[in-house]
Amino acid sequence: MALWVGLLAGCVTLVAGDSDSTSDTDSGVQDSPADTDSPVDTDVPVDTDSATTPLFPAVLRFPYAEAGAGAQNLQFEIENPGDVALPLEWSLSNASFELLNAPSNLAAGGVETVEVRWLGAAVESIASASLSLEWPDGTAEIHLFAVAGDPQLPDFAWSDFESFGEQATAGLPKAPFPDDSASWSDDTVLVFLPSGFRDRTLQDVVLHFHGHNSTVSATVDAHHYREQLWASGQNAILIVPQGPVNASSGNFGKLMDAGGVRALVDEVLIALYRDNKIQTPLVGDVFITAHSGGYQAAAAAVEVGGYPIAQVGLFDALYGEENTFKQYVLEGGRLRSNYTSGGGTDDNNLELIDALENEGVEVHTAMTDLALISNDPIVAFVDSSHTNSTESEQIYAEQLRWGLPRSRSTPRIEVRTALPSDETVEIVWTAPAESDLDSLEIQGWSGSSWDTLQTVGAAVRAAEVALAEPTTLRIRGVVPGQSSLASDAFAVAPNPDVLVVAGFDRLDGSFGELTNDFAAQIGRSTSTPAFASHEAVVDGEVDLSAYAAVVWCLGDEGSLDIPFTAAEQAALEDAVAGGTVVVASGSEIGYVLRDDPFLETAFGADYSADDAQTTTATGTGPLSDVGTLDFGSGAYPEEYPDVLIAKAGAEVLAQYSTGGAAVVGTPGRGALVGFPLELLPDDQRSALIDNLLDYLMD
Repeated sequence: MALWVGLLAGCVTLVAGDSDSTSDTDSGVQDSPADTDSPVDTDVPVDTDSATTPLFPAVLRFPYAEAGAGAQNLQFEIENPGDVALPLEWSLSNASFELLNAPSNLAAGGVETVEVRWLGAAVESIASASLSLEWPDGTAEIHLFAVAGDPQLPDFAWSDFESFGEQATAGLPKAPFPDDSASWSDDTVLVFLPSGFRDRTLQDVVLHFHGHNSTVSATVDAHHYREQLWASGQNAILIVPQGPVNASSGNFGKLMDAGGVRALVDEVLIALYRDNKIQTPLVGDVFITAHSGGYQAAAAAVEVGGYPIAQVGLFDALYGEENTFKQYVLEGGRLRSNYTSGGGTDDNNLELIDALENEGVEVHTAMTDLALISNDPIVAFVDSSHTNSTESEQIYAEQLRWGLPRSRSTPRIEVRTALPSDETVEIVWTAPAESDLDSLEIQGWSGSSWDTLQTVGAAVRAAEVALAEPTTLRIRGVVPGQSSLASDAFAVAPNPDVLVVAGFDRLDGSFGELTNDFAAQIGRSTSTPAFASHEAVVDGEVDLSAYAAVVWCLGDEGSLDIPFTAAEQAALEDAVAGGTVVVASGSEIGYVLRDDPFLETAFGADYSADDAQTTTATGTGPLSDVGTLDFGSGAYPEEYPDVLIAKAGAEVLAQYSTGGAAVVGTPGRGALVGFPLELLPDDQRSALIDNLLDYLMD
C-alpha cells in the first residue's frame, strides 16, 4: 500500500489540549514503540495483504513542548479509497497517549478525522508509542513521538565548523556540572553533526570524556574529534561535555550517577528534535570514548549510565577500572583500548589482556581493519605520544568507522586487493555494517562514465571480474534514494608485473576527501598493474616478491599516519632481498623517517629539508630524458616536498628547481620520490615511473 505521506505536511493538525492535564508517566527516559530496531519509514508501503487499504500517515510528531506545559492534541485524516466499508480497530501502546476519537467503521470512499492526545510530562522526557490499526485484511502501525524539554534548556546557536559539519555549544541542565560532588560549575556541552548527517530512524551517539587538565574547546581542537567523526563516514551525533575544568580529576559529576548518561543523551536529542535536526528522537547505538583520565566516567557509563553501551574506546586511558571493562567484555560489549610507551597505562592493558584470555576470550593486539570490524576486544600498543593516542593512524575515526552501524550515505569501502590473472581479477574488500545497504556494484571506468560490471549482495566481500585489458575499477554501495560513496579507484591489467600499494590514508592534510583515484592514476602509469592496500600487505594477503616492482604511494602522510611502519618496512625489505624493486613516493617520508636507517637501506637516501620551496623538478643523470616535472597543479596543493640526499652507492635522479634532490635511487633496490606521484600530469608521471623502473631493474 502507498502511505499517504502528504498528510504529514498538509493534514496533520495541532489542536490545543487541556493545559491542566499533565502526566508523570515519563520520568526522563524514552518509551519506545514496538520494534524500534526496525526503520520507521514514511516512504515505502506497509506490507499488508489487503485488497483495500486505508491511507494514513506513518508517523505523527507532536511539537516540542516544555515539561509541565500540559497536553497536546493532533488530528490526522484516514481515507478509504476502496468501494467497500472497512471496520477498524485501534490500540495504543503507551498510556502517555490517548485516542480521543477514531472511527470504528470507514465508509467506502470516506475520509474521517482521528484525534490523538499526548498527555505531556512533568519532567524532561521523550515519549513514543505505536498506534496500531487493524482492518479485515491488514494491520499497520502509526508511530507517535513527543518530547518535553527542561524549561531551562537553552537555545542552540548552530554554526558551521569549517567544511566538516555544524555544531552548537550550550550550557545544559543535564551537563556534568554543577553538581554536589565538586565545585566546578561550567555546564558547557558541545554537540556536533557531521556534514551530510542523515536523520535516521535511530540516532547513533558518540559521547566523549576528555582527560585531565582540559576543556571542551581545547580537547576537540587538540584531538580533532569532529574531523575524525566526519572522516569515519558514519552517521552519528558527537556529544562532548565539560568535565573538571583544567583540573587533575576524572569526576564527571551527574554523568557518573545512575541514569546520568541517559539523561544527557536524551536532553541532546530533545534539543535536536526541537531544532528540527532530527525527526525521530530514538537512540540507536551509544559509543563511549575516553582519553586519559576520562576512564572513570567511561566506567560509570558502562555500569550505571542508563543506556546499553555498544562500544567503548579507551585512548591511553586504562589507569584503573580494569574489572569494570573486563566484565563489560564478558557481557558482550566491544572494547577497544590502546596504550603508549609513556602514558602509564601499559601494565594495566597487558594485565587486561591476560585476564580476558584467562576467561577464554580472544583478544586482538593490533588495531587492524579486520580486528576493528569484529566484536572481539582489542587491546593494542600504539607507537605515539600519550596525546596522539587518539590520532595516530586516525584511530579514533577508524574505531567509529568500523563500529557504528549506520553511514551518512554508504559505508566507506576498503579495497584490500585486486590481483589479476590472464583473464580475470579477484577483488577482495571490507566494508562497515550499514543497515540500509541494498547491494554493491563493481564499476569500470569507460573513459567518460562509471559503468556497472557486476552487482553483488550487500554482505559479499569478494568477487571475480572478467579482465581482457587494462581497466580502472571501483566498488560502490547502493542505498535506495541516497547518494553513494564509492571506494578508492584502482587500476589493474592482465598478467601484471607491478604492484601498486595504496598507503595514502591521511584525511586531515591538504587533500581532505574521503575517497580518491590516486592508485588508479599511478597504476595506469605502470601499464601492467595489480593493486593492494598497505593493510593487506601487513596482513599477508599479498606477496610482494611475486612482482618485479612495487610502487608504494604515501601522498602527504605525516608523522601521525606513520608512513612505513615496522611491519611494512620488513615486508619491503624481504621483497627487495628476493629481487623486487621498489618506488616509494610521498612528501613526508623523509621527514618522518629522518632518523630511521630504512631510508638508506631501502632507497640509498637520507633527509635534508622539509620544504623544497618549489613544485617543479627536472630529471638528472640516468633520468635526464624525463625533463621537467611539475607537481603544482594536481588534486591537492603540496606544500612541503621533502628534499633528499643521495648516500653512498645511490644517485640523484631528479633535482628541484631550487636545488636539492627530489628523487634518489639505488639500482636493483629502490627509489624514493620526495613528492606525491599523483600530483604530476599523466604524461610526466608515466615518463618518470617508466624511467625509474628501467633504471632500478637494469
